[in-house]
This record gives sequence, C-alpha cells and structure tokens, in this order.
Amino acid sequence: MNAHGRTFSLAIAALVLILSNVSVSAETFRLKLASGNAPGMEYVDSAHNYFVPELTKRVAQRTRHSVEVEELYSGTLAKGPDVLDATAAGTPDIGLFCVCHVGEKLPLNTFMFRAPFSITDATLALKATRDVYDKIPELSGVFENKYNQILLSLMPLEPYDLLTSFAIGDPADLAGHTVSGSGPNFPWLKVLGAKVYATRGQHDHTSATSPYDASIAFASLATSLKLYDKGMTHFVRTGLGAQVILVLTVNRASLARLPDDVQAILKETAADFERTVAERTRDRYAPHIEELRDAGMVVTQLTLSQQRSWAEKIAPWTKDEAKKLADIPGGEGIIDLFIKASEAQGHVWPVRYDAGQ
Repeated sequence: MNAHGRTFSLAIAALVLILSNVSVSAETFRLKLASGNAPGMEYVDSAHNYFVPELTKRVAQRTRHSVEVEELYSGTLAKGPDVLDATAAGTPDIGLFCVCHVGEKLPLNTFMFRAPFSITDATLALKATRDVYDKIPELSGVFENKYNQILLSLMPLEPYDLLTSFAIGDPADLAGHTVSGSGPNFPWLKVLGAKVYATRGQHDHTSATSPYDASIAFASLATSLKLYDKGMTHFVRTGLGAQVILVLTVNRASLARLPDDVQAILKETAADFERTVAERTRDRYAPHIEELRDAGMVVTQLTLSQQRSWAEKIAPWTKDEAKKLADIPGGEGIIDLFIKASEAQGHVWPVRYDAGQ
C-alpha cells in the first residue's frame, strides 16, 4: 500500500473510532415527573403540553442524548402535600407542586399570602414575586439546603375567588359558614367570622354531609371539576390576587447525573415554562369565568369598598405575621418588599398594609 493509501486508511479508522465513541456516549435519560394535582389546572396542563415535549425536543435537537419523561399526575406517585419530600428522596426526579400544601415547611415561601388583594394579572404577579425571590436568596435556597432539590420554575395560580352554594352579596355573608381552602388562606376567612376546612381539592357541596358549603378557590378548578354540577351556585370575583405559589423542582442527584448540556436545556426550558404558565393563566382566566356563567352560576364581583373593608380586617394579622417572618432567615422586611415590588408593577392596594418594617 502506498503512502496515500495508508493515510486514507488511517483517516477512515479514525472516523470509525470517533463515530464509535459518539455512539457509546449517547444516552437516554429517563426522568419521572410527579404532581399531586390533576390535569385541568393550568400548570399541570402546561407541563404536559409544553414543558415535557419541549424538553424532549430540545435535547434531541441540540445534544447527542435523549430524554424520556414519565408523567405522574393526580397523586399517582405522591399526593400534593407529599411531593416536596418525595422529590427530596428522589422518588420523582422532578416535582410539580403548590407550596400552599406545605406552608408549615416553607413558611417564608408563602409570604404573599400575608398580603392579599395583590396583583390579579398572573404575568405581573410573577414579575413582582420574582423580584422578591431575586433579592432574598433564602427563598430559593431552602429547596436546595433543606430539601435536596433545585427550584427550576416559579408559577402563579389564577386569582383566588369564592365559590358558594348560597347567595352572597358581601364578604360578611360568609360569617357562620364553613369554607374549604388551603391552610395559608384560612386567616383571610377567619377575620370574616367564617369557619375553615382543609380540603384536598374535592370542593363537592352536593352531599348533605359535606362539612363546608363554600370554597376559596379559582375559576379553572371550578370548570375542570364541574363544580356547577356539585352544588356551587355563585362565583364571586374577589380581587384577592394571583398568588405565585406553584413550583417546579428537580432532585439534586437527578440533575447531577445529566450531562452539562442537558442540564442547561432543562433549566432553559423550565424558565420558558415559567413564563408560559403565567401567560396562559392570565389569558384563560376570563374564559373560565364565562364557562361558569354559561353553566348557570351567578357571577359577581366585589366592589373596591368591599375589598377595602375585608383588607382592613386582615391588616392587623398581616402586621403580626411580618414580625413572625422576621425571625426566619431572609424574612425581615419581606412583606414590605412584596408590597413595593407589586407597586412597581402598577398595583394599587385597596389597603396598603403596615408590615411593621
């Protein structure tokens, strides 16, 4: 074989070796994503319709690897209050949950509940809350330092509103009634003289033995569960605000086993997912309400005077809570910071809370 032939043969051998190494190093990474919530909630629907397919597509297009995500919603792997700890243990690699279900474990991350009647536009609420997260590292750090996971996305719910099985003209009409909700919003109801009941998302008021006859919830929950067929007759737009309390997290070990390029795509896609959920939550709020009206529910809205009256009853509790949060690392001045961050987005509070800072 002449010199030219030997050179050509060596080049072919080198190419085969390179291709062989590429083939060996290409991997399929299988991840489990779990949520206690069911399809019908915007962030769950967007996880299925946007986050998972977009992550899969981007990894396939931009790396030699592939990703397969097993989606486990509706509490099939972990119930809502258990997703935080399950993700810490690596049972799912990725957790999708509401911090409202674990407020006792993440008290600082429920700061926005201490100042209701906040921004109702989900995209602006996200900007205000992100501003607070950016200035207080403990809010993200608690996931990594205490619960073995990394916060990837922070997302808003729709505004909390009222669903009742009786006519309501004023928030004071809730006095004496039992209202279902999630722990962090109980104080809003108690100042009105209402009783509270922790629910796990059923909100069914058709049973004669139901322990509650009203719910503090949101429009998409009412449409997805068809609560207009389960005893709910009235929907009251309260203006309580779109709380940014939904999170997407990833187990630290699960993240570490991914190649650097896949990790980067996961974080990038999660950031886009965060914005997507906020935009869709904002855009679909009104259509959900129209669906409830078309189904026969009576839809009303609190006046500014009614909002102010309710907020004035909440204000002393807000001041007390600000003092309690000040004892938590990162908690000093957090409510006041949230108030100002909301105002920077153009929000006008019906009552500007004295957060004691």
